[in-house]
Amino acid sequence: MHGLDASPWAQTKTNDAKKDHEDKWFSCGARKNGAYRRNTALAAYQRAKQEEAEQLDGFAALAANLPAGGVFTAAELDKMDLPPVQWAVPGLLPAGLSFLVAAPKMGKSWLALDLCLSVAAGGEWLGRKVNQGPTLYLDLEDSANRAQARMRTLLDGFTAAPETCTFRLLAPVLGAELFKILDEWAVANPGAKVVCVDTFQKIKPAAGKNETSYGADYRICSPLQSWAQQHNICVLLVHHNNKNKGSVDIFDGVNGSQGLTGTADAVLLLTKSEGRFAEDATLSITGRDVDTEQYLARFDKTTCHWELLGTVDEQTKQSFESSPAVLTIKELTAGGKWQGTVQELADEVLTRYPDAGLPMSPQGLGRYFNNLWPDLKYHGIKHGIVRGAKHRTHTLARK
Repeated sequence: MHGLDASPWAQTKTNDAKKDHEDKWFSCGARKNGAYRRNTALAAYQRAKQEEAEQLDGFAALAANLPAGGVFTAAELDKMDLPPVQWAVPGLLPAGLSFLVAAPKMGKSWLALDLCLSVAAGGEWLGRKVNQGPTLYLDLEDSANRAQARMRTLLDGFTAAPETCTFRLLAPVLGAELFKILDEWAVANPGAKVVCVDTFQKIKPAAGKNETSYGADYRICSPLQSWAQQHNICVLLVHHNNKNKGSVDIFDGVNGSQGLTGTADAVLLLTKSEGRFAEDATLSITGRDVDTEQYLARFDKTTCHWELLGTVDEQTKQSFESSPAVLTIKELTAGGKWQGTVQELADEVLTRYPDAGLPMSPQGLGRYFNNLWPDLKYHGIKHGIVRGAKHRTHTLARK
C-alpha cells in the first residue's frame, strides 16, 4: 500500500473514500481481472526497493551493458567486445578500488598527493608514465596551509599547479551524501582518473550491531568499489597498517579484516625494515589485474618524491654481483680452482677491497660466507668443503 500510495494514483483521489477505493482496486479502466493492479503494485514495489537501495548504498545501480541483467552463457561471453582494463598508472593502479597502506608518518601522504598532481598534469609517478585526467584529493587530515606547502614542495616551485586537480579538506562519512559529492565531481570532470581519500579512517562508518569486522569491512567497501568500476576511476584509499609481524602473508599487515583487501582491485603496501627514519622502503603490490611484485623504493627528503629503484629480486641480484666477496671469488676462480680457509678468503677480499666491511670475528665471517655459498651456483661457481682435524678447507671452481 505504501508503494501504491506513492504512485500517480495518489494524485487522483477525491473526497469520496468509497469511490477512491473502488477506482484504486477494482475499476482500473476496462481491465477488471486484477492484472493491472498486480503489475502496477509490482512496479511500485520494485521502484521503492530501488530507491531504498540508492539511499543506503549512496549510488545508482550499475547500468551494465550485459544481456539479461548480467546473465549470459560462456558462448555469449566469448563473443562480447569488452573494453580493456583502464589504468590510472599502467601496471600499478587500475580503475577500481585500491589501498595504499603504510605506517603513520612514513610518507604515504606525499606519495598520494604526488599521484594526484602527476595524473592531473600528465607526468610520471614512481617512474611510470600516467594516463592524464582530472583527479580529486580528499585531504582529510591536513589544513589548507599544510596542503599548499606540500603541493609547492612537490611542484618544485617551477611547475604550474594543475587546474584539474581538486582538493577537498572535508568530507562526510561514506554514504549517500559522499557518493552525491563524488557523482557531481565526476559529472563536472569527464575523463576523471583518480579519487584519493587520505585517510580511509576519516570516512569509514561504524560497524553495525552484531556485525563481524569482515562483514562490516566488506559491506562498507563494496559500494565504493562498484562506484569506481562504474565510473572507470581509480579510487585510492590511504590506510594504516597494523603490527602483525607473525603472519606469513605480508598483506595481513593491512589494518582491518580481510574484507578490505577482499574488495580491493589492488593493494600497495609500503614497509621499512630499518625503522621509519630509513630512506629506503619496500613497496609490495598485489591485485586482480596487477602482477604481484615487490619493489625497492626510496624517499628523497629534498624533493619529497618517492622513486622505484627496481624489483627486490633485481636489486638483490645486483647487490650480490657487485659485492667485494663475489667479485674476489670470480677473480680467484678465473684461472682455475681455488682452495683455502674462510680467513684466507677474507684476506683475499680485503687485499683487493680494504673497505669491504667484512665481519671481524671468525664466527661472523663463517656466517657471512655461509649465506654466500648457495647463490654462487647461479653464477657458475661450485662450492665444496673438506672438514679437517683443525680447520675446514673450502674449494671454489667454475662449473
